[in-house]
Amino acid sequence: MPTSHRIQGIEDFATLISCLDYRIDSFGIARPNKHTYVNRLRTRVARGEYGVVHLSYLRPLGIGLAAGIVRDKSLARAVMLQQPLDNKILERIDVPMPHMAWNIILLDDQRIFISWYMPVGFSDRRIREWVEERGEWLGRGWKLPVHTCLPRPTPDDIPELAKRFHELIAQPLLRLRAPIIAYILVALLDKYPLAPLREIASLSMIAAARDLDAWLQKLGVSERLRWRFVLRYYKNLSTHYAVGRYRLVYPAQIRRGLPIIVAGPVEEASRLYGLFALYGAAHMIMLERRVFTALRLPPEDAAKLVSLASRMGGEIHSYKKVYLFPLPFEYYDPLENRWMEERVDKIPDALRKLRYVISHT
Repeated sequence: MPTSHRIQGIEDFATLISCLDYRIDSFGIARPNKHTYVNRLRTRVARGEYGVVHLSYLRPLGIGLAAGIVRDKSLARAVMLQQPLDNKILERIDVPMPHMAWNIILLDDQRIFISWYMPVGFSDRRIREWVEERGEWLGRGWKLPVHTCLPRPTPDDIPELAKRFHELIAQPLLRLRAPIIAYILVALLDKYPLAPLREIASLSMIAAARDLDAWLQKLGVSERLRWRFVLRYYKNLSTHYAVGRYRLVYPAQIRRGLPIIVAGPVEEASRLYGLFALYGAAHMIMLERRVFTALRLPPEDAAKLVSLASRMGGEIHSYKKVYLFPLPFEYYDPLENRWMEERVDKIPDALRKLRYVISHT
């Protein structure tokens, strides 16, 4: 366990699920107690007391980010008016590679921070040209999950919290026989964070999560990914921090909190990561020259964050809205073993051909 502090209640447990995988790790507590905490969290999430963000880490899967800051009236209007904003709306307003968008943040000055999933070797030419016509190209980089590995951290713990940054960067590129299963697991956990794994192995649930109508027409109701594949891939991904950690979000904090973006020099990435972990950020974007995070904090915490960030070369901006999009696994062709520009509607057939699917009667 990464901390000597004892878990003293569900709030400590809720913090540490950003660091440990409740499906695999013990948390240093008895198994029945762990399951009691998990069930309580699921109940509170169902009642709307918490929101949950899946802290996926795609660097071990060879998937990075490309990002820029733009001014675009159509996109700004869509971000403000569309509830929810989705990839189809981005396509209608001519955002390039709309299916590969990861996050969109509307800043207070109407500029928009936008990033795209970018598999290694994938060309960023189209999005770079679009960004440079409208604003500033920030380059390529990675999305890192922010893990808080102490239950009640203080500013003095920033160096300890920063250690996870180095662990994440040290993770190797995984060599997977069936990358499509890894991509599906990431996307499904993004959509259904605390769902039991056996539930998200259903192909109909997988299709519904991404509105894949063409899939649903081809699927048998009982078709599922083979459990041994799901479990093996999940454990491998979790070991390398790619899946299985979660940040709980409190609706009251969202209502009261000040929306803040912290940007800082990449040379201070480690310390800034520790700072972001202290204040419960979900992700850190690390690009060629800058790192970023977005979070909401009560005014008193926001003032402390500003003070600490300024000592690390950080700049503070405010924003109006943030949208996140799941990994678009339906653009990966498991037979060609590569990402495609168009949606791959033959994935169900390919999964059957590769014998990754079983039908339960």
